[in-house]
Amino acid sequence: MNLFFLRAYLRRQLLSTPKFEQTIEQTRLDSERYHKIEQSDKLREFLALEKQVASAEFQAKKKELTTKKYKDTDEARKLARLEKLAKDKFVRIYLKTGEGDNRSAVMQYEELRKETESDEFIRRNAFWQDAHRWDNTEEGRQDARYTALMQDPDIRFYMGADTHAIEQFDRFEKVYEDVFNWTRLEASDWRSGMNYPSNTFVRNHAFANEQQAYNKGRNVDTAGGILHIKTIKEKVTAPAWDEKKGMVMSDFQYTSDSITPSACAEVSVHR
Repeated sequence: MNLFFLRAYLRRQLLSTPKFEQTIEQTRLDSERYHKIEQSDKLREFLALEKQVASAEFQAKKKELTTKKYKDTDEARKLARLEKLAKDKFVRIYLKTGEGDNRSAVMQYEELRKETESDEFIRRNAFWQDAHRWDNTEEGRQDARYTALMQDPDIRFYMGADTHAIEQFDRFEKVYEDVFNWTRLEASDWRSGMNYPSNTFVRNHAFANEQQAYNKGRNVDTAGGILHIKTIKEKVTAPAWDEKKGMVMSDFQYTSDSITPSACAEVSVHR
């Protein structure tokens, strides 16, 4: 990658300082929140419920209880059978006189009557008659809790978090910062020009396709903790790097500046 292409690429990708600081601060807050939720009982409950709710057994039971019609239940069929048997002539005689208890229809009737009058049958029948039967089961309550947790702001944040950005941020380590409370560039951890490995290279130079020369730090000052690099309209002749000719002297209509960390305060933000 040639130098000009790299500079053009960086100009497209780099954020403004306020936007960069805002992005870093938001990522820091997101990371703190993510890890706090990661250790919470609420998330552990949600993940346990998610696993349970997703199981085939759970889903099969939910489907049965939410879609099965009462008329298709054993309880409904037995009550219908009992009602039909009650209309049988031998059963009617039996109910009126008590005679004919050895009749098949009468014996079936008595067997069903005893079963349908039992507390267990009454409980099951009431359950299947309830249109909200699923909600009244333990699984239904777990399902409702899972649905509620899915809407919880912390859970929604955790499940939708940019984990790649958070993982990258967690690997960063701040090793240097500057609040720009200095008044002279010479008294700071910065120096004017490009950051080259050898002091024999010309540090304060522009590029042939630029309109401003770099002014050896004269266009740099600070105020209120804010660094200012001023661009001034003035004619100067200064060094410029030309891709084909190398370092040449060029005429510029403006001056500005470029500063880089000095060798004694090399900036690194990655472990």
